[in-house]
Amino acid sequence: GDPERGNHISIIDYGRDALLIRVHLIRSAEYSIDIQTFILENDESGRYLAFELIQAARRGVKVRLLADHFMSVRDPEWAAFLATVHP
Repeated sequence: GDPERGNHISIIDYGRDALLIRVHLIRSAEYSIDIQTFILENDESGRYLAFELIQAARRGVKVRLLADHFMSVRDPEWAAFLATVHP
């Protein structure tokens, strides 16, 4: 197989770098995005990522988000927004 295709993993030690890389990957996605996250808050970073994911969905990318409820904010309005913002 082609080593350039398939799954890859990297450890990113700095939050700012991790956010920038996520935004770059979201903006580069053509077909689908699957995100699994331990913490998703209704804060500046969470809203920024949500905006980028919504933009990706609007351009036709299939977006799936799995967020751990135990460590994420327990805000029913935020959860409802994320669940219903785009079909």
